[in-house]
Amino acid sequence: MAFRAVIKDRELFLNMKGAIAWRAYLDTHEGTRLVIEQEKSEVSDAMRGYMFGAVIPFLKRIVPDWQSLTNDQVHEILKKNFNYFEAFNPVTKRVERYGQSIMSKSTDNQAAMEFIQEIEGWVLENYAQHLPDPAKFKAWRDSAPLQGETFTDV
Repeated sequence: MAFRAVIKDRELFLNMKGAIAWRAYLDTHEGTRLVIEQEKSEVSDAMRGYMFGAVIPFLKRIVPDWQSLTNDQVHEILKKNFNYFEAFNPVTKRVERYGQSIMSKSTDNQAAMEFIQEIEGWVLENYAQHLPDPAKFKAWRDSAPLQGETFTDV
């Protein structure tokens, strides 16, 4: 069983439901050893939505070779160019780039924002354009767009 708590002023705080469950757990698990782990912050759904709903469609419009690719294929290209590691591939017998996920829940918003900022620098340098404004994308997303409608305000 897992419990979520927040440390504030050197004390542990649980929400009401969690506190009730914790008390019940204590009543029935006397002598049990516990491991307490810090929960990792994660990339928010809003950040992932901005990446896949605004950034990638924008890139597909301005990079001619990417127009026929899927969003996932463009994401893989971005990972291989902006967040990668290099390793020897025994099949091709050469060192190759492997993209690492940055928009997964295993990283945080700060790392995701740095990834997006690197992409923006590349777009600015190569296409003299800026990525879509996250605030405008959020306003569009919150306006309940129709299914299939895409964000185009750049």
